[in-house]
Amino acid sequence: MNLKEKNNEENQNNTLKQTSVSKRITLLLFLTLVVGSIYGINKLGYVAVPDVLFRIIDLFLVSMLTILIITIILRTTQHRIFNYLETEVEIEERIFLAKVYTIFLYVIGIAIILWKAGVSLTSLTLFLGLVTSAIAFGIRDVILSAVAWLIIINKKPFRIGDVIQVGDDQGYVTRIGTFFSTLEPLRGAGQFIKIPNRILLEKNIVNMGQKRVVHKAKIMLAKVPKNNGQRIKKILAVIKKYTTDVEEKDRAIAVIESDQNGWYVWLSFPLPLGEEEKRSLILAEAYQILKDCVKK
Repeated sequence: MNLKEKNNEENQNNTLKQTSVSKRITLLLFLTLVVGSIYGINKLGYVAVPDVLFRIIDLFLVSMLTILIITIILRTTQHRIFNYLETEVEIEERIFLAKVYTIFLYVIGIAIILWKAGVSLTSLTLFLGLVTSAIAFGIRDVILSAVAWLIIINKKPFRIGDVIQVGDDQGYVTRIGTFFSTLEPLRGAGQFIKIPNRILLEKNIVNMGQKRVVHKAKIMLAKVPKNNGQRIKKILAVIKKYTTDVEEKDRAIAVIESDQNGWYVWLSFPLPLGEEEKRSLILAEAYQILKDCVKK
């Protein structure tokens, strides 16, 4: 099932839920009016109701009013919240958050009813604390992403339009959402990368600004080249030939390294936005300088 089908199915489910909620509101309103009438008649002294029965009616009336108010709040806000989150999180997470929102409101309602029934404030505080902790634990990733969003918009480690690198992901920042930030890769039209904001708190962010992009490449070697110092100098000269800004030239890196896969030349160099084609030219000349040592 694709995303469009999922959204259509969820919209149909929401329509059915809205209809069900409307019927529930009607029923609750009817029961509230009936019980409220009995309560009012007894208060006015027209009918004498035993104290025990009156307390039960009083508690029942508060319960009906509380549930009615919660149901009306859900009826008027749940769908809007669900739609607001459409661009923020996946549909499964939207459903989960909508359920958490519903549970939270009903927990508040239960606390009000228990308070009316005579439960002590200490017990209610403990009850609400346990429930709140459980809900917070269930949506901790969402909370962390929202906190990260607040940090990003206040501290501004990057802005929309900047080119950033987070881990292995690199691209233009096209959106900074409440829970996700969206990157458009430097290559691959129509593609995008959604990174949870909480990840941005855990990983280093390299902000290349809006003027340049840092390109990186690894050229695997079959052996360490002779005169490797001179060859590295030639590669650096090639990079500087294609860069005009003095700061960009100073940031160019070309070194010989090794790992479990063998020897390689590591290249890192900034290029102005719009001049990405120079990367291919630089790599082509670097391969020529190392052609007798490049791993086939």
